[in-house]
Amino acid sequence: MDTVPQTPTHPSELTSPDLTVAPVPFPPHAPPPPPPQSGSPSPSVTVPPLFVDNLAREFGLGDRDRLKLRGLLHVCGGAGLSAGLLLGLLYLLAAILSEAADRRRAAQDNQFGGDLLAMVRDLQIRLDDSFSLTANQKANIRGEVQNAIHEPTRMKFSTMHADVLVRLKEKQDKLDLDNVFGVPVRENKMGSALKRACSSVRNAFRQDIRDSIDPASFVDLEKFTYALARKYKLGGVAGESSDLYSIHAALLRRFAFDHPEPLWTDETEEPESSNPPTKKRKTTAKQGGRVAAGEDFWGKVDVYFKEQIELRGRNFKDTRWKPYIDRILADDKNRFEGITSGAPVCILVLDDSTTQMEPASSFGGVPQSGAPDFSSFQFGSGGPGSWGSSFNSMGAQ
Repeated sequence: MDTVPQTPTHPSELTSPDLTVAPVPFPPHAPPPPPPQSGSPSPSVTVPPLFVDNLAREFGLGDRDRLKLRGLLHVCGGAGLSAGLLLGLLYLLAAILSEAADRRRAAQDNQFGGDLLAMVRDLQIRLDDSFSLTANQKANIRGEVQNAIHEPTRMKFSTMHADVLVRLKEKQDKLDLDNVFGVPVRENKMGSALKRACSSVRNAFRQDIRDSIDPASFVDLEKFTYALARKYKLGGVAGESSDLYSIHAALLRRFAFDHPEPLWTDETEEPESSNPPTKKRKTTAKQGGRVAAGEDFWGKVDVYFKEQIELRGRNFKDTRWKPYIDRILADDKNRFEGITSGAPVCILVLDDSTTQMEPASSFGGVPQSGAPDFSSFQFGSGGPGSWGSSFNSMGAQ
């Protein structure tokens, strides 16, 4: 018997349920709300005055700006604005007022600061005009100058201030000169003080050389080298001394012995006062006094070393220097050997056959054999190789 399939009474698991929801009719007893009518007043929002005061304090506003916030609250409080909108307007106005207050304060500070900076700048200019080096700064500068002139490799003396200036700049912190460099007016004043110190030290060094070969006060080369180190070298005689110092001193002594006239004349020193220098009286070697630049002792020493550098190089250890230096050292030793201070001094020049050197006359002396003849070559007697006839007359002035 055939079976007719029957429709299931419950939904199959494979079929989706009908999720359509029929609209619910509006209850007849609840009519829809009427649309809002224009011009009808909304309920007012109350913002406590304490909120306005705290907002003003948060933005750093003064009483004047705080009253402006209260004015906004008074005007907009009854306009039917929502609480969020009203608070937003108050916050925006507080931010605007704070920015305006900051700008006013900045303008006032700039005006005051500009006046203060101008006052400080004017004061600095006046201080720079009256600036002067301290005693400690001058002593430090002179110490560097003395050390520079005593260097065993020093072959240029007239312009040594340029070398010293470089060292002063490198050591400005240690020498208490850091308030000088970087200020042009002060650098110029320090430059003038440096040149004066160089002239003073050169004059003192020249006098020490002169006194070391003066018959009344001469000393041997070893003592002279020690005295120079003690007086001019930074640190004094501490530590081991190079033989270059003795060579340098011997060369200067020999040049001085061969060129006695400039030993008695000072080089021109730059005046310390800022006033223009007065017209100077011309002087001659016989009158003493100052001479033109280049004609003084150190100007001639510069020329001497320049010529020797062209012949032998800059290194005293060069083989070209050896016979020249050996002869000068031997001559310096023999010149005063066995002679007491105050006695006549003879110029003793070694025999040219022992070394390949220039003729003896180029040293200011003459070849001799045997013991020196003091009667013929007395100090200042005017004979060959002596100081010359004008030495004693200049020294007496």
